[in-house]
Amino acid sequence: MYIDDRHSSEIRLPPDSSLVQSLDPEKLNLISAQIASFLVCYTLVKLGYCIGLQKSILQPSQSVPYHGFDCDSRLQAFRLLPLKKQKFISLVEAILDSSHVSITDLQRLAGKCMSMSIAVPGARLFTNEINMAISRASHSSKPLPLSVPLRREIEHWLFLKSWSGFLPWRLEQHHQFVLFTDASSYRWAGVLNPNAVPRCASDYWSGEILSSDIAVKEALALSNALSSFGLTIKDSRVDAYVDSSALFHAWNGQSARSHSLSDALKSIFEAVMATNCILRLFHVPSVNNLADRPSRSLSLADPVDCLLVFGSG
Repeated sequence: MYIDDRHSSEIRLPPDSSLVQSLDPEKLNLISAQIASFLVCYTLVKLGYCIGLQKSILQPSQSVPYHGFDCDSRLQAFRLLPLKKQKFISLVEAILDSSHVSITDLQRLAGKCMSMSIAVPGARLFTNEINMAISRASHSSKPLPLSVPLRREIEHWLFLKSWSGFLPWRLEQHHQFVLFTDASSYRWAGVLNPNAVPRCASDYWSGEILSSDIAVKEALALSNALSSFGLTIKDSRVDAYVDSSALFHAWNGQSARSHSLSDALKSIFEAVMATNCILRLFHVPSVNNLADRPSRSLSLADPVDCLLVFGSG
């Protein structure tokens, strides 16, 4: 039997034990980890296993390499190792230097992007155009032209050249909010915590959004609602209910069949990152969507230009 990539943590010692009482509190975690490492090695050797010392890290550390990532327990995050990052950036730049790209290079790029999902925010979402291009060219060996949406998405990954941030591990949060969002042809609305003290946010679409597909508007309604309630939902879990099947499947699948919906999904992602919330999306029939009515309401107190927009619809 072959055992690979095993991780041992600290051993939990009774706080009132004589050993704990005799240790320096600042060194307790380190010594607990050293004890755990010794017990793991001792047990494996007794069971007849051979330990590959060259590939093992037996001295406890708060930062260890793991499949091209740095597992940092102080930051509580996975970070890209410099060599992995540089190889990836070189591939991106090589693709962007040409007007066409082979399906092999696109598949390599997509695979590398997906592998970074534990360390890079939105990794899967920002492969939508890449995956659509691979799907369209799956039956052809000819190089693909770099369309504007495809080039823009690949260029997005160049942010890694200057990005020094990290994607923190999620903390267990006890704050939970319920959010309903909806969109009509002329307005969007969001209702937060309908079972407690409900709060509503709504507005009319700008002129550039009015002609957009309803699925795009539904996605932007969710993005707008998350941003509107940003201070309230920060660092919390949000259960959002929408009546758009297209949005529900696109967000949960982290992919879209149109460029405009893909861009709208990315705006949701940006709102989620800004609030550091955990978003879960659920589908609800329109009759049960509490944001349906405010998304279609019209008040005489609204600005005149809003009334004109509604009247022209």
